[in-house]
Amino acid sequence: MRRFLALIVIFTICFIFTACGEEKDNSSEADATETEAVEPDATADGVTPEFKAELDSLEAFVDEYIAFMDNYMKLEDEEMIQKMSDFSSYSDKFTKFLGKIDAIDEESLSPEDLAYYDKVYNRMLKKLNDLSARMDE
Repeated sequence: MRRFLALIVIFTICFIFTACGEEKDNSSEADATETEAVEPDATADGVTPEFKAELDSLEAFVDEYIAFMDNYMKLEDEEMIQKMSDFSSYSDKFTKFLGKIDAIDEESLSPEDLAYYDKVYNRMLKKLNDLSARMDE
């Protein structure tokens, strides 16, 4: 029963996370932004430091969430009930996380920021999918 409930939660989260991603049209808009100068405070690879820090913190949260869920699934039923408030707290944090991801306007990103966003976003999605697969075992 607890695996079933945990799987429902994970699949719901993965579905929501996937639904937040959009198909990116990199045609004419990307061509127009390619001619823009790189911001002076960009990293060596052209990614804006503040944007990189925000994405890195979001990925760190995903890692923390996955570690929590891995540990949560190892608990006995009684322990799971005791940890329900922690689970609820992570659910709230995950909702805020999804809001931050959804707030990123991909069309306004520089090509470098967009490439970094895609890389990190896909890594986070893979981690969540891997978690789902582990729970299915």
